[in-house]
Amino acid sequence: YILLTVLTLALSLFRSFLFMRLAQLASASVHTEMLTSLLRASVPAFFDVVPTGRILSRFGKDLDTMDTLLPQYLLETLQDVSLLVSTCGLLAWVAPPTLLLIIPGVYVFVKARIFYTRSSRELQRLEGISRPRLFSLCTEALQGLTTIRA
Repeated sequence: YILLTVLTLALSLFRSFLFMRLAQLASASVHTEMLTSLLRASVPAFFDVVPTGRILSRFGKDLDTMDTLLPQYLLETLQDVSLLVSTCGLLAWVAPPTLLLIIPGVYVFVKARIFYTRSSRELQRLEGISRPRLFSLCTEALQGLTTIRA
């Protein structure tokens, strides 16, 4: 049992390190692509129209999500899906009639997911509206420091 526990721990650590390394490489790639696209944007058509605060907000939020939330959620999702599939397989093998209860459960889950997705999308929209204003104010204040000091 000790050997099995140590082996499970070692494989779990290896999987986590490998997964986080891949997430780090993906984040670096996305950062490079975003920065390249931003630097190639034309000045009159983009930078004169879009406030600096909005650009910084979007860039920072997207990278923050890529670096912190996405790897964790993806790893948890993969673990949950594998647990769900193995549980359904065990149920099908041990007690096949219980599979009939899965259908109503899936229906309730889908309805709850649709409700959550709509609510989450609305909250993200509200955050996207309020966050750039704060960054714009801070940027304008920093750009106007010489005027404020005078």
